[in-house]
Amino acid sequence: MRVAIAIATCAACGRIDFGTIARVDAGADAPAVGDAPDAAVAASFCAISAGTSMTELMTMDVATAQLTHVGYITSSFGQLGGLAYWDSNTLYATGSGVVVQITLSPFAATQVASGVGNISALERDDDTLLGLNQTSNAMVRFTPPYSNVSTVAFGTTISGGDIVKLSDGTWYYYSNASNQLFTFDATAGTATAVGPANAGGPFISGMVRDDSDHLFVTSDTVDALIALDTSTGQLGASVTLCARLSSSTQA
Repeated sequence: MRVAIAIATCAACGRIDFGTIARVDAGADAPAVGDAPDAAVAASFCAISAGTSMTELMTMDVATAQLTHVGYITSSFGQLGGLAYWDSNTLYATGSGVVVQITLSPFAATQVASGVGNISALERDDDTLLGLNQTSNAMVRFTPPYSNVSTVAFGTTISGGDIVKLSDGTWYYYSNASNQLFTFDATAGTATAVGPANAGGPFISGMVRDDSDHLFVTSDTVDALIALDTSTGQLGASVTLCARLSSSTQA
């Protein structure tokens, strides 16, 4: 599935206040995120740019770092830090105390839970959503919109960042507390560092994998898409994020 978007009218690079990313696997019968995508059609990616006055949903091209506007989400939800694909027309976003359901057509965003702590990273895992709650430093799993909730202590300090599941089932988390990549057990919550910390690295907002299981992260401090080595945990080459704007859609 490729997300339908409005025709672009202009483009700009620079300050984007970039938030987080979600992989949207291809095909009408798309598998859960983390499973092998339809080989015939590449996955697409959705992104949230969460500024102080406006939250914007966009699509992202990981080859060019091009962002394209999809719609605006009310700022009353606060800053949304987690984003996950659920089905061809539904995403879920989380932030400080809220879970928000986003539908793409017609475009709408609805709060479905409150008082949940600050779930700053979110990803689909089979028929559940898996998140990291930095309020309680715990891994949380729930059935959307927000039921059958379970939590377990997480093995390293949760501070922003994001989580990703590779096609082989390996889970990664990038923590801003130590500027470091970790693998983790999605059942027990244990975490293991991958290589040394990225000393002086930027604050990481989102992380995603491409069809070849290459990892990329985004940073709202340098507005860039940055390669991340899964063997060493080190940040690599970066490309400046560019936004392509179009007529607004409100939700």
